[in-house]
Amino acid sequence: MDFLWVGNHPGIDLCNTVPVVEGVAVELLAEPGDLAAWLDAVRPVPRPAGHRPDRSTLAWVRRLREALRSVLTAGTDRQRELDALNSILGELSGVPFVDASGKLELRSANAQEQIRLELASMAIDACGLPSDRVRCCANPRCVLLFHDVSKSGSRRWHDMATCGNQAKAAAHHARVKGHREDQRVR
Repeated sequence: MDFLWVGNHPGIDLCNTVPVVEGVAVELLAEPGDLAAWLDAVRPVPRPAGHRPDRSTLAWVRRLREALRSVLTAGTDRQRELDALNSILGELSGVPFVDASGKLELRSANAQEQIRLELASMAIDACGLPSDRVRCCANPRCVLLFHDVSKSGSRRWHDMATCGNQAKAAAHHARVKGHREDQRVR
């Protein structure tokens, strides 16, 4: 299965790497190579040899993903979820570094740690998004998150073509069925 890029933010897209397909959760980051492919798609910057995720980094990223998802879906009172995320982030060590453009980064000489720092940066940035604009798809069978960047801020589905149309069709079917039943009762 291909990765889903519907979150409008890489941290949210990380949360969407466990979609539900036909009622079953599908792990898109099953192997370290899957995480490498996801990272390459997010930031297509060539990585030096040896800078590919290993199994321990994959396990750490899965914990990060679940903690981030909890923070993003917690609503306004999310201190417990932030504490859990910060505990995972606290496992990291990095050296502050300012690049030529003045951007602050954390760097590590250890390749696995650098991958974790990159993903941690995405997660931290996602936590800074307006919480009222980060939503779970309104389709009750869908678990995908998205950052609503619409002007009105009223987006309900991760994708109108799939979940939106399904929801509207189901609502129409229910209305028609209810109307038919009302007609029979009379």
